[in-house]
Amino acid sequence: MLATERHEFIIQKLEADRTVRVKDLAAELSVTEKTIREDLALLEERGLLVRIHGGARLLESEQALLPIGLRKQSHLDRKRTIAEHAVKHIEENDTIILDGGSTLLELARLIPDIPLTVITNDLHIMQEIALRQHVHLYVLGGSRAAGTSSLVGEDAEQKLKQFLVRKAFIGATCVHRQYGLSLITHAEVTLKKTMIERAEQVILLADSTKWNKIGLFPFARFDEVHIPITEAGIQKS
Repeated sequence: MLATERHEFIIQKLEADRTVRVKDLAAELSVTEKTIREDLALLEERGLLVRIHGGARLLESEQALLPIGLRKQSHLDRKRTIAEHAVKHIEENDTIILDGGSTLLELARLIPDIPLTVITNDLHIMQEIALRQHVHLYVLGGSRAAGTSSLVGEDAEQKLKQFLVRKAFIGATCVHRQYGLSLITHAEVTLKKTMIERAEQVILLADSTKWNKIGLFPFARFDEVHIPITEAGIQKS
């Protein structure tokens, strides 16, 4: 098993159990306890957990990236502010991609009922946009990524490659000016890369808790983003 696969497994265990033990992880992953301790040290350095005696626990703070389920419900005011900035970049007759996630859902809720083409892989965004009579909606096929409302996989990627769009509105778990955009699970990586490839302009929506963080799975350089938006507004790259 690759190191990144171990790291993802550890994160998933933390999401489920809130704490993990070195001894248990070593047995489950068939590696030494030394290897697990090194893994936990790296994940702690990246702000994904806190080491404790014999194991690790979730990071309990406003800056925590985990667990995903709680993260989706947090910082709603920030996400709405970001969405208010982002919707100003949507114009009549645009063709846009809306990535999955809670901040992008807030953006979808603000999109007016105007002539527009929207492509999305998010089931919640699909339900929101479907209410607009003048918006032409395309939903990418695929399988649902665990713990999310996003459809991913080869079907979604191949469908997306049929389009060229003016703007892609993208989310990320971690944003770093040197190390780029990254995630803590791998399922959405390839599809996000494809979204960026098919767009003339890439607009990043990420609240301040995600900045200066480094995830496990990179999917874009920071300079591939044309307009990064946080709750403070537009950040110049």
